[in-house]
Amino acid sequence: MRTAKPTRPASSAREKGSPRKRESRLDSDPRLKDSAVGNEPRQPVDSVVQWSRCIERLLRTTFMQSTWALVEAVEARDPSTRAHSITVAAIAEAIGRRMAIPARRLRELRAAALLHDVGKIGIPDAILNKVGKLTREEFEIVKTHPAKGVQILGAIRFFSEMRPIILHHHEAYDGGGYPCGLRGEDIPFGARVLSVADAVETMLSARTYKPAFPVPHVRAELTACSGRQFDPAVTSVALEWLNEPPFEPRTAPRDTQDEGSVRPTSVRAPNCPS
Repeated sequence: MRTAKPTRPASSAREKGSPRKRESRLDSDPRLKDSAVGNEPRQPVDSVVQWSRCIERLLRTTFMQSTWALVEAVEARDPSTRAHSITVAAIAEAIGRRMAIPARRLRELRAAALLHDVGKIGIPDAILNKVGKLTREEFEIVKTHPAKGVQILGAIRFFSEMRPIILHHHEAYDGGGYPCGLRGEDIPFGARVLSVADAVETMLSARTYKPAFPVPHVRAELTACSGRQFDPAVTSVALEWLNEPPFEPRTAPRDTQDEGSVRPTSVRAPNCPS
């Protein structure tokens, strides 16, 4: 009886040569050499990341364009407060940096400070530009501007994080403020910072109803109102900032060269893939 000659399985022959073939493919194919997983090129992944960053910068630029347009609309209504919002934003940012606020919250605080008076668009000119003291009825109308501001910004999703800061920046630490009479830490932290920054800028600047106050007077007012109108912790940091020479109350925000923090001339983000 003839027996069949044993043969080597075909798979065994393939296995013997397979390591060399795999090594050869990796050596010869630059797409696979550069691949993070060995079978897909990295270039499309890098392109997606690059586009994602560009879209984020584009949105920030567009957001700040909208912010500046609203700020200029408010300041056009009341020439006596020209640059008020910009200076308040600079002061609020200076306080926030000293309190080690995270970068994202610092951006939100700065944007809210720029827009904190946007509701004054809805206040009559006769009241907004009145020379002299307001009547009780007129002041009640002025007190509606935080809520009006939130209504104006209500349909814009990008402003959602800023709305509570804008709404409550006239609350008082002892509960005697408006519009909701919130007390202490029930007031959003950003609103507590903005309240101090707004008061400091107002005291340092001349208005139709008052002269500009000297820095020692501002320090005295902040100290007297700490714990009543203002958060004591925020007030303490503001006093430290006022004591730092040279004091320049109208300094622009620190990162005015960052994208989105100045009036942009184009909405195209740089370094985008073409």
